[in-house]
Amino acid sequence: MAVFKYTSGLHSVVELPNESSYKSCNTGSALDSKSSGNDVVKLTKAGTRYFACGTLGHCGQGMKMKITTVAGNTPSSPSSPSSPSSPSSPSSPSSPAATSSSSSLRSVTSLFGIAALSVPLLLSMF
Repeated sequence: MAVFKYTSGLHSVVELPNESSYKSCNTGSALDSKSSGNDVVKLTKAGTRYFACGTLGHCGQGMKMKITTVAGNTPSSPSSPSSPSSPSSPSSPSSPAATSSSSSLRSVTSLFGIAALSVPLLLSMF
């Protein structure tokens, strides 16, 4: 899932239908719009999804991102370690914790200037 945190009233999150709309910042063709300031988007299937700020001019200034989710083969439960490792070692960011769903998903994210424009963004991948 992706969690978008931002100042409500100053920004919003719109999901764009395709890469063409994403590249041209055509927010008028949005599939969905969220404006709570704490929005959750479930990434339940493989594919690329496109998001941008819906405030006029913000997307053109770089407040947009695309998320590519690929089907993974991560087991649904953790396996026993086969080699010694430190129990406090963090797991790899490219391998999020497995879920109880039958198909685990892994997300790769491209961010374009979100932080540079002072919009706090928290992207959580599960």
